[in-house]
Amino acid sequence: MGCLKKLKDLKIGNPDIPLWQNIFTMICFFCFGLNFLIYYNAVVNMGDLLSDEFDYSLDFMSTYPIFLNWYNFFIAFGLVLMATFIKRFPFNFLAHFSFILYLILFVLSPIVLNYIKSDVARFWVMIVIVIIGGTPCQVNSSVFMSLAGLFSPTHNAIFLIGSSAGGIISSCLRLASGAIYKNDRKNDYFLSFYLNVIPVVITYPLYNIMYCCIPHTKRVIRQSYAKSNTTEQQEIEMQESNSGPISSNIADKNDANSVSGENDKNELQDRKTPENANNSPHSRSGISEEEQEINNTAKESITKEVSSEPSTEEEHDTIGKQLVRVLKTIWVELLSVTIDYFWTFCVFAGIFLGIPYDESKLELSTSLQINTFMFMIGDAVARVLYMIPIPWNRWVILAFSIARCVFYVPLFIYYYDVYTNPFLMFFIMLIFSTTHGYFASHAIQLAFTHSQLKDMKMTANFCNLGLDLGLALGATGLFILNYILPDQ
Repeated sequence: MGCLKKLKDLKIGNPDIPLWQNIFTMICFFCFGLNFLIYYNAVVNMGDLLSDEFDYSLDFMSTYPIFLNWYNFFIAFGLVLMATFIKRFPFNFLAHFSFILYLILFVLSPIVLNYIKSDVARFWVMIVIVIIGGTPCQVNSSVFMSLAGLFSPTHNAIFLIGSSAGGIISSCLRLASGAIYKNDRKNDYFLSFYLNVIPVVITYPLYNIMYCCIPHTKRVIRQSYAKSNTTEQQEIEMQESNSGPISSNIADKNDANSVSGENDKNELQDRKTPENANNSPHSRSGISEEEQEINNTAKESITKEVSSEPSTEEEHDTIGKQLVRVLKTIWVELLSVTIDYFWTFCVFAGIFLGIPYDESKLELSTSLQINTFMFMIGDAVARVLYMIPIPWNRWVILAFSIARCVFYVPLFIYYYDVYTNPFLMFFIMLIFSTTHGYFASHAIQLAFTHSQLKDMKMTANFCNLGLDLGLALGATGLFILNYILPDQ
């Protein structure tokens, strides 16, 4: 009990919910993070199989990323528009949709790879499946990153740690499958995909439990609806109405319907100014319970009337201003995320998975699997390191993101020749992925820190948009480099 009390005193998580609910929801968000890139990680970790699976003019490992990441970018852009203009962002529907689509894709993929005989047909069907696999990835990130931001910064950090842990788990499962079915591609595909679907199978019930049994989940979703349904002026009116009593004659007029709803709203606004509230002859202690009940009824009826009115041109202007405000607030962080993911994709997929390799010390397939595993390890270590409270400035993070790119240019040139020491490459991969995860995580966290609570779902979707833009540009660069650089 003493340990629990000390943990509670640290004020980790959301102070509005009990400690056990904080712990349970953090576990849930960690598991949601596992599913963020689960299908993408499964495909990347099977690069040793898929790189030479198809007898086709295009290389699968450099072709699917350009389609997938540009598709993801447009999906993320659509989710930004949904978060901006749809009053009731469908959190629950999209969450169920992402889990179910994940399950379908994991079951379907090994069947396609094993039972479609034509290389051309199998190649393009897998391209389509991988592209569709980007949909639940984007939806998962949009929904759960937004919810994590609405819960607390700690929940957001736990979600990001879970996303990197998902890569480690996927790599471990791939290594296990490769060891069990070393020279049996058919069973290796089945086991790899079906092992990777386990986190989805575990997490889906957890989401349903959290949604149904933790009241705060529905509460924060309703709060996000309320923020979307009211303009800034209406929010000010509602705040002012809570700061002082409403004159009883307004309630009587409203109750008797002696004046129109518009006059009620105007009179209410005039009487609810702080000056009038302070000088009112009716102090809060002087109002009877009956009068207070009438006041509350009047306030609720007026609020319902305001919220039931159709969207006006002024409200759309407010939405536009909100969009501009969010972009002005976090554009530096978005630029950092875009640069980081752009260079990471080019280097990770271009250098460490595409450079010719001398197999005298380690088999190529094993080297590829370990390289991918080291990337996932470094990314996870970075997500833990960034929780150390170092007050980085957004401009410092941007400078480090750019410097990191410049540092790896000569490394790319040097290692484009055949390398013979895989263990040195593993170490370089670890440093590379750690810096990637550290600076990207800081940029995303700073974006949430600088945003207002009502902008959380828009901020989350903008972060996804910046991430996907970087990946799409990186995939394009990788595709071009793959065909213009000379073969070794």
